[in-house]
Amino acid sequence: MLSASSATRIYTFPLYAGGASTYRYLSGVFGAGDYVQLTSYKKTLGVGIYEDGQFSMLNVKKAAAGENVVPIALKSFDDTLLEYKSIIAVDKEHEQLVLSYLEYAGDKKYKEKTVLYDMETMSIPTPVIAIGFKEITGQALIMDYKVGGEQRKADILLKNGLGWLIENWAFLSEEQQNKLYMDYLNSTP
Repeated sequence: MLSASSATRIYTFPLYAGGASTYRYLSGVFGAGDYVQLTSYKKTLGVGIYEDGQFSMLNVKKAAAGENVVPIALKSFDDTLLEYKSIIAVDKEHEQLVLSYLEYAGDKKYKEKTVLYDMETMSIPTPVIAIGFKEITGQALIMDYKVGGEQRKADILLKNGLGWLIENWAFLSEEQQNKLYMDYLNSTP
């Protein structure tokens, strides 16, 4: 069990170092079984743009057992793929992070892509098939996917991208995208 004494052994995320103009912004901490998924971005003071998005996994079970642990960052993933419409989910039974997203295939069409990452190493074991990705609604908490012939389930941690607001988001004019985005921001508490 994680306690105050074992918590001191968990990596302290570097946020802002006095005098620096850029820093890591920790934007999310999500429970994932024996792990915690951390989402962070680089921010520059005075600039409202988030850059260099990063996903990391931290093994809290090992931390509770007294081991020194540090987050393992996902290095080989292009976070711009998450901008249109994507899901980050966790399969606790198989200890895998599931990233499912729509990749632009040209001619106003997107194709589904899903990859698994081992949560301990953040390495990619295999591409898989998401079942019904396009049918997942904003309220869904579980996604189905298939590895070989085996169907599995994963708990949805995050839904990213403005494609969740309107299906054809990527094909709107920049002015329409900006208006929709501002309407969304203004209606979000």
